[in-house]
Amino acid sequence: MKISLEIDAESSELEPLIRMLLHGPISDTDVARAKQREQTYKIAECNARVSQIFLEGHDRNRRKQLASEAAK
Repeated sequence: MKISLEIDAESSELEPLIRMLLHGPISDTDVARAKQREQTYKIAECNARVSQIFLEGHDRNRRKQLASEAAK
């Protein structure tokens, strides 16, 4: 027996369908965990940006300090 299926859709529309076919039905718990994980990643990304801005500011201040010491 051979079954063929053709679906005309965007990849973002197909992803949930493929996941369900491969992994079984997606429960509300799975969705909640995915949302929590996404939120955790967003917080980590924000913290990384803040750290980067802090380091850039520290480097700028250090260069200014070195330049003022060299000018003396």
